[in-house]
Amino acid sequence: MAIDHGLTIMLFALLGLAFGSAANVVIARLPRWLDHRFRTIPQGHGAPSGPRSQCPVCLQPLTVSELVPILSYVRQRGRCRHCNATISWRYPLVELMGAAWFVMCLWHAPTTPLIALMWGLWGIVLLVMAWVDATTYWLPDVLTLPFLGAGLALSAFGATDISWRDSLIGAGLGWGVLAIVGWFYRWRTQRIGLGGGDMKLLAGFGAWLGWIPLPWLLLFASLTGAIFGVLTLARFRRKKGGEVPIPFGPFLALAALLVLLHRWGTFGSQ
Repeated sequence: MAIDHGLTIMLFALLGLAFGSAANVVIARLPRWLDHRFRTIPQGHGAPSGPRSQCPVCLQPLTVSELVPILSYVRQRGRCRHCNATISWRYPLVELMGAAWFVMCLWHAPTTPLIALMWGLWGIVLLVMAWVDATTYWLPDVLTLPFLGAGLALSAFGATDISWRDSLIGAGLGWGVLAIVGWFYRWRTQRIGLGGGDMKLLAGFGAWLGWIPLPWLLLFASLTGAIFGVLTLARFRRKKGGEVPIPFGPFLALAALLVLLHRWGTFGSQ
């Protein structure tokens, strides 16, 4: 169904920018916040976790005018006004991705804005989890478990097109399949190949999308992860030496996104 109301499109684009900006805060701060409580993560990820947003280089608190999505980055030409340090391209990219995804969700459900908002937030959480895993090799429970619980709860209340039975079966299969694969890999190699976060993330996708697309989702994620490993592993080893971990979460997230878009009829047939 075509969307005629330009104001609604603009509102959802602004919401996407706002939630994308919030996602940047979580991506920057959450790993550091959790690191103080659980373990050490690679240096150079995240930003100081003070009460106010601040430049990660000079630690100068940022004003409201410096936090406007996209516009602040363009006006400051990608640099901090205080120390002239380069601002990461991640910030405008995540904000633009948030805006584009929210508009896509509105296009899918133009007459039910609450459903569009629900899937918009789904995509923002997905983006946060994928980015955190890509930079820290860690999918914390504070992200994966609420994502899983929300999928089960919303299907139980009929907010998604998945029955609560399919949602529950999908969650169980999603966790169980990767748990078996991870156990077998560890038994054969005496090394950890899959983390618990990957299992909980796939369980979350099973809760949101049901059990039927899980084989295709897992196959696509495995193939793209393997291709990425073949193309990049040799270069990383030459630079750093030794084994280089490859996060599986971003590939699971990409596969889940494609499954959802296919279900919506964005490409192909259902």
